[in-house]
Amino acid sequence: MKYRALRPTAACVSALCLTLIGCGGSDESSAKKQPDSGTQSGGTSGTGGTGGAGGTGGTSGSGGTSGSGGSGGSAGAADAATDAEVDAGPDAGDASADAGTDASTSTHDLYALIAKALVKIDTKTGGLTERGLTPYTFLSLAWDETTQVARVIYDIDDAASAKAKLGTVNLCTGAVTAGPELTLSGGAKVTYAEGLVQQPGTGTFFVSYRNSGTQSLTARLGTVVPATGVVTPIGNISSLQNDGDMLTFVGSSLYLLDVLLPTKSAVYSTNLATAQTSLLFEVGPEVVRIAYAASDSRLYAALGSPDLSIRGIAEMNPTTGAMTNIGSPLKSTDYPGTRWQSLLVTPPISCP
Repeated sequence: MKYRALRPTAACVSALCLTLIGCGGSDESSAKKQPDSGTQSGGTSGTGGTGGAGGTGGTSGSGGTSGSGGSGGSAGAADAATDAEVDAGPDAGDASADAGTDASTSTHDLYALIAKALVKIDTKTGGLTERGLTPYTFLSLAWDETTQVARVIYDIDDAASAKAKLGTVNLCTGAVTAGPELTLSGGAKVTYAEGLVQQPGTGTFFVSYRNSGTQSLTARLGTVVPATGVVTPIGNISSLQNDGDMLTFVGSSLYLLDVLLPTKSAVYSTNLATAQTSLLFEVGPEVVRIAYAASDSRLYAALGSPDLSIRGIAEMNPTTGAMTNIGSPLKSTDYPGTRWQSLLVTPPISCP
């Protein structure tokens, strides 16, 4: 049997209620129909409320009161809408919360090499997550924004001579893919290289290196092509000990770190055309590596006191050199007797 919705008068409603009470019904049937009835009743009461308002005088005024109850029917519809919002709320809220978490934690990642272990550094707590071990000493890590890979200068010491090679490193495992040896544009071999960084927006890589002698001082600045390893000289570095231990771009300025153990370290701004340096500030000798996160305008420093009693990560003011420690220093049992070898900022990296 099909039912058709009617707009009942107050008298009809009363008669219908008496009929339903007289007919009765099983509790089970009432329970099953309750949700639908409640929803439809709320809507119908709302309509009845309008009708009640139409009865202006006498008893119909009571009907008008029932009309107010009809407004309650509208509230029933609002309850249904609220229920719908509650159902949607957790999903939308979770998505929003996830998005908020991602936005606050995924602007960049921070990596380092210590004791031939590639580690990811928590930029809030300073905690380390080891990603893998490597047989090489990473002299410098640099992010290639063009190809979205991590470039690495690593050394190979053999009986014949030392030589520097430029490869790539898997930031999830620490595995190194070999690349070309570094050579000058005239063909001479680069025997040692330390600083490596890509200039934002241009794709040009800058490198600090040496091409003679056995000292570990990298007193020259040049550009390098990762695919070939060919270095084009720019000029000589003038700093504490004429040594480019670390390079990083802070905006358009090339920052050069020179570490003079056990006395002090100094940070310079470097002319890209001539390699001439201008002192920005001096800091303690515990500052051994620096790396800048452009996404958050944060300059990170890897710290290691000359006697290695204190090792940790800090945030450095790029104008004054003032530092704020991030988390607690490493324990003496964490990679004992080793100093930070490199520091790298990347976009968020997802590892399996």
